[in-house]
Amino acid sequence: MSVLDSLLPTERNRIYDLVRDAGVDVSDWETSKGRAKSAASNPKYCYNWSFVEHGRVVVLNLWHSDMVERDGTVN
Repeated sequence: MSVLDSLLPTERNRIYDLVRDAGVDVSDWETSKGRAKSAASNPKYCYNWSFVEHGRVVVLNLWHSDMVERDGTVN
C-alpha cells in the first residue's frame, strides 16, 4: 500500500466534529449560530479550512484528491 493510499479517508466526518475532536474550542460555533444542534452548519466557521488556537493547536484540512505521492513523499 502506498503512503497516499494509507491516508485515504474511511469515514465522512463533519468539519465541526473533527475540529472539536482535535481539541479546538468550538463553543462560539454554537453561540453565534444560536443553538448547539445547528452549530456544525454555522457559515461563520463551516467553510474555514484551517483553525488555530495560538499556543495550543492548529488544524488544517487537506483534500486527499489534491495530494500527489512522489518517491514515498506526499505533496
